[in-house]
This record gives sequence, C-alpha cells and structure tokens, in this order.
Amino acid sequence: MATGTISTIAGTDTDALTNDPALTGPQTPLTRIAALAMDPQGNAYVTVFWGDRGHMVMRLDPTGVLTPVAGGGSSSAPGVDALEFALPDVLGLAIDPRTGALLICGSDGKVWRVSGVAVPAI
Repeated sequence: MATGTISTIAGTDTDALTNDPALTGPQTPLTRIAALAMDPQGNAYVTVFWGDRGHMVMRLDPTGVLTPVAGGGSSSAPGVDALEFALPDVLGLAIDPRTGALLICGSDGKVWRVSGVAVPAI
C-alpha cells in the first residue's frame, strides 16, 4: 500500500475455457468475476466461470495458488458436496467471521452457505 503500485494477483486478459489446476493466480484466465471476499488469513475468494465446469468459487491463497471451494458440479440440491453443486450466477460473496463459512449470494434468490471454508476470526 505504501508504494501505490497496482499488480495483478489473479487473471489474464484472455477468456477462461477450462480449469487448469497447474496454473497460479496470475497465470489463470478468469472470466465473469462478479464477487470477491477475503478471510482473516489473507485468502481471497473469487467467482469465476469455466467453460467446462460452469460457475465456481475459487480460493486464492497469499502465494498465488488457486483452489476450487464450491461449484462446478451438476447437482442443484442442497446437502451435496460443495464441489458437486451447480452454482447459479454468483452476485456476492462473504466470509462469516464467527464460523468461517463462505456465504454465496446467487441469482436464484438464495444465499448458500459452505461451512469449513475459512478459519473463524473470532
């Protein structure tokens, strides 16, 4: 912050066609980034759209590693594993500081909760 330098922590200027887990944040093409949340450990959570997996929420750790945490699946039923869930368009993200749960605001008029995503701040 003291230098005022702007840098890219995730995304390129190309469209994301497929999810490649071998790429770091700055190497990964991301599209349709609609929301961002941060946890107390410095992880950023971003929404992305992969052509081969649909809408997903990815965790970007401070070292640049991207990890999927929700979405990319084919089921729209509550109670399934977070990575088996088919997310709608994501309009907002938040981390519950008391529980560490990821809260996802969807275009379907629902707020989805994924427990165990972050370490609680309290």
